[in-house]
Amino acid sequence: MPSRVTVLLGVLAIGAALRLHHIDQPFVDFHGWRESSTAMMAENIYRGGSLFYPEINWDGAGPGYNGREFQLVTFIAASIYKVTGQVDWVGRLVSVMFGVWGIFALFKLIAIVWDHRRALAGAAILAVLPGAIFIDREFLPDPAMVALMTTGCWLTFEYLSTGRRRDLLWGAVALALGVLTKLTGLCLAIALAYVVLRTESSERRAVAVRVGLLTLVPVAVYYGWAVYLSKTYPPFHFAGSQGFIWSSSVGAGWASGYLVSGLWRELGNAWTWIGALLIVAALPMLAARPGRSTWFFHWWLLGAGVVYFAIGASHLVWQPYNLHLFNPPAAALAGYAAVAFADAAQKFIGVTAARVSMALVIAAIALAGIPFLRSAYGPHASAGHQMGMALRDATQPNDLIVTIPEYAGDPVALYYARRHGWVFPPAEVWSAIPENWDQAIVGPGAAEWLDRLRVRGARWLAIVSAQRDRLWAQNPAFAAYVQRHFTPHSETSAYVIFRERVY
Repeated sequence: MPSRVTVLLGVLAIGAALRLHHIDQPFVDFHGWRESSTAMMAENIYRGGSLFYPEINWDGAGPGYNGREFQLVTFIAASIYKVTGQVDWVGRLVSVMFGVWGIFALFKLIAIVWDHRRALAGAAILAVLPGAIFIDREFLPDPAMVALMTTGCWLTFEYLSTGRRRDLLWGAVALALGVLTKLTGLCLAIALAYVVLRTESSERRAVAVRVGLLTLVPVAVYYGWAVYLSKTYPPFHFAGSQGFIWSSSVGAGWASGYLVSGLWRELGNAWTWIGALLIVAALPMLAARPGRSTWFFHWWLLGAGVVYFAIGASHLVWQPYNLHLFNPPAAALAGYAAVAFADAAQKFIGVTAARVSMALVIAAIALAGIPFLRSAYGPHASAGHQMGMALRDATQPNDLIVTIPEYAGDPVALYYARRHGWVFPPAEVWSAIPENWDQAIVGPGAAEWLDRLRVRGARWLAIVSAQRDRLWAQNPAFAAYVQRHFTPHSETSAYVIFRERVY
């Protein structure tokens, strides 16, 4: 029988191999719009920008400073660019490295909470869970945040179990970096508070509480700075602030029932129906195992998840990479159920057959996730990518461009053009339009928005063919404005590029 270390190494190798698939894919997949913004910030750091001034290229000549999460992921990518050059696979590789580390950190965490058998099962499920595979190879802050939060939980448990203060110190560093990397990691405070407040040692409890409060200081300072940036520099944008209960667009989603049905759809994609059944089965299984930390993963998945959904349902459903925070506890609970079923089965089929059956269940989760991964990896913005590459050849470095790729507001074409300009609709009107930007651009205000951008220096307009056909059919005022002020420069089956007319 292979040793525990051998099995764990095999799990990590499988997890890495699955996440390295299509590592060189351009940012055209399901979350490519968010990856393109992330890549812009890495590009600007690489070109000499500041870690503390996150800068995008999609709001005119700039500088387009945003209120953003701490740029740990983009800084690492920009540092690697100095060796490799600016290539897409670097950003993806940074996420893969954090993702694989997160599998290891979950193994260590589950081993403390329960035992090594369940730790191996939970780590194996996280390695093959389709939602985790997909997000862990996206150039986003989420893989780093989740891996750091999992590491911080593991080291905090180590301290509460052993009293070694260095574990608490490194755990606090990991947790602070995790929340800095993405603020939603703060949801885990609910589960950590459950464990810390139930610890038997009053001394360890008091020290952990003090250190936890100190951990919030750099978080508060940095996000205070991010708010300052968002209120001081155009486009006056604090990333991720939409989609919460204070956003005006959320009520319609609740009224239609879309947010609940959308959540089930996204969880089904992320966990598969097999994984979801295991998770549901595990929820009541721990009632017979009382203990300080037994219910930790319940508090993470349900406690933190319910609070997040209550205040940010549309943030989760419309930007489902945010669900990645709940993949580790889901995998842990599914692993617990898989081991419990294997233990029950071995009485009838023997130890070896029971272990093989558990491995087959984990493999079935991987196979069930293939349709979702194929769809998620699809070239959803391939025309925008091609258009951006054409713009890079057609334009000069200081030219300002307006781009309308497959999805309104997607900066993919600007990123691959390596130019500044505007997404459409432009950021200045976002607060006045609904969530459905593709519908907004066929509305009566689109021609006026383009006119304002032309006055501000936009000399090029690039539209993918599908959007051009839709705009010409549904928004004749916009089409007339374009034909009056712009002339076609180049056209393919995928896109058309216009240049401002010279009178």
